[in-house]
Amino acid sequence: MLRRTFLFLALSVALYGAEPFFLQDGQRVVFLGDSITQGGTYVEYVEAYLLTSYPAKKFDVIKLGLSSETVCGLTEPDHPYPRPNVHDRVDSALQKTKPNVVVINYGMNDGIYHPLSKERFAAYQQGIRKLIAKIKEAGAVPVALTPSMFDVLPKGSAPVDINAKQFGYKTPYKEYDSVLEAYGKWLMSLRKEGLMVIDAHRPMLDYTRKQRKTDPNFTLAKDGVHPGALGHWIMAESILKAWGA
Repeated sequence: MLRRTFLFLALSVALYGAEPFFLQDGQRVVFLGDSITQGGTYVEYVEAYLLTSYPAKKFDVIKLGLSSETVCGLTEPDHPYPRPNVHDRVDSALQKTKPNVVVINYGMNDGIYHPLSKERFAAYQQGIRKLIAKIKEAGAVPVALTPSMFDVLPKGSAPVDINAKQFGYKTPYKEYDSVLEAYGKWLMSLRKEGLMVIDAHRPMLDYTRKQRKTDPNFTLAKDGVHPGALGHWIMAESILKAWGA
């Protein structure tokens, strides 16, 4: 199904065109994010689409995700090591890659698997704004992707309720996806400031809910966090549609 969908979209562009497309010939696109971007199947789908749909054009796609990374600089006490902060490496990354467009995908780790709080939310907001400013200062166009979906179903008995004494990646808050939804909603509010924000969270959530009408055990992420191939395709499709594919 995934392959058929991809081939259909590629053929549609080849036959009918989808100009104007967001990316221009010769541009370099850098993807920053956590382990979901480090795994980066969605980035590979985007790149494959560009190669097959625009064979006469050259796009340079660079995947720079880092496992466990945040944009907020926070970490949970039981994490085996302090989570890396993108701000510790972004200046060097931008200087060395010299991108035209930078896609940022943060949020999954930024709530550190706790319930929503003003302090953590503010740290995420400040981190995102700081990252956007650095990207613009480097002469690139920032594009923000809303956090992907957290699925509590595959986590079994690990998730805890709001009255738990400790939260973290081992014992996530059972309603953690609502935290990511709040982060994504705030991100989308930045559209009014001229930022391109692409919603990947809602398509993933809607697809999961639809599938569970016939398969109650359906999930896009077998560990609740990292999407499989289909989840990554939904993310890639969201990006490509927003870019005019």
